[in-house]
Amino acid sequence: MERIPVKDSNYRLVGYYENQDNGDKVVRDPTGRILGYYVKKSNWTLDPNRRMIAIGDVTGLLFRDVISF
Repeated sequence: MERIPVKDSNYRLVGYYENQDNGDKVVRDPTGRILGYYVKKSNWTLDPNRRMIAIGDVTGLLFRDVISF
């Protein structure tokens, strides 16, 4: 598993991508709370309750509530 930090334009940490060995992703906020998932096999993005919210990898949009403008 690879953990990649995600930062905003002011270099503040907004969360992490955790890339799994099978291509799936777990998206977390800075405190470790799960924001959603991407499942490569089905090509779906899921919310924290594992409901499908999009077809394709749109996990970057899951950080929108974490980023303060």
